[in-house]
Amino acid sequence: KSAYNKPSLFDIERSAASVFGIRKYGSHLNGYVIDDDGTWRMWIGKRSKTKQTFPGMYDNLAAGGLSHDLTPTEC
Repeated sequence: KSAYNKPSLFDIERSAASVFGIRKYGSHLNGYVIDDDGTWRMWIGKRSKTKQTFPGMYDNLAAGGLSHDLTPTEC
């Protein structure tokens, strides 16, 4: 896609897109709660120490690639 709201020009395997400099989209989830006293608190995910990339680092609660035929609400 030349822009998110434009039709796809072609399909390519998501893992190959970066090699060709093709823009990809993802969906990310972060969470927060507001305590009874009005204090905002964030829920923060932490990656497994056994992950190959960025082990033990802070991360989104959930995230993933967004396929060309899905909207963020379907993901």
